Amino acid sequence: MKKILLLIITSFWLGQTASAASYESLRRQCRELMQQNPPQIKVEYVFGKLNIDNTKSAEELITLSKSINPLVAQTHKIQGLTQLMFSTTMNVETFAQSVDENNICVMPKTVFLHLYFDNPTIYMANTLKPNTCRWNLVMRHEQTHVDIGHAYFKQMAFELKEKLQSIVNMKSPKIYSYREYNKNNQNMAQKTLQEYEKALRPTVNILQKKLLKQQSLLDTAENYQKETKLCPPEE
Repeated sequence: MKKILLLIITSFWLGQTASAASYESLRRQCRELMQQNPPQIKVEYVFGKLNIDNTKSAEELITLSKSINPLVAQTHKIQGLTQLMFSTTMNVETFAQSVDENNICVMPKTVFLHLYFDNPTIYMANTLKPNTCRWNLVMRHEQTHVDIGHAYFKQMAFELKEKLQSIVNMKSPKIYSYREYNKNNQNMAQKTLQEYEKALRPTVNILQKKLLKQQSLLDTAENYQKETKLCPPEE
């Protein structure tokens, strides 16, 4: 009885090993197919139309500033504010190719990341009079924020493309049985998209914080004091 039991256990483990080896062979074939058909990674960034809003009071701008960039210490009267929060959208297209009579390799064909400023706006306090020294001074300050955002945007697009390329290589391709593929192929691109977005989100959050940090360097008490002296006190 002991010999029979030992034989059964040995056969079971041999079966497991053969199955694992077979799966690794399929994975290798699948990766080779993806190397032969590398996915196109595209990143597009759009600044969008810049809006000018001069309907809010200085007190309203203070409240809005706390939500836009909490890194800025509100120790001064706010007369202008720039909103440059960015968002991303992603599209993924996949295609499939057989690896044997029972399994299929699903690979990304194109991955498109769209990076854009979400309603970019310069807010000017409603107490400012257009074409005065103070109006022009505040507008110049806020346009500097826009310039910082535009320059950093290009850098973000480059970093996100590199990170996205790494994620695609790490998360893809995938092996499915024909039965599973025929049953769920409509959802596979969506699942791949969600997987990429989840993996990319921490990088997006880090870059957003870096942008806010760079913007806060312009909004120091010392800089405001220097700028304030450039216009007559009555304006």
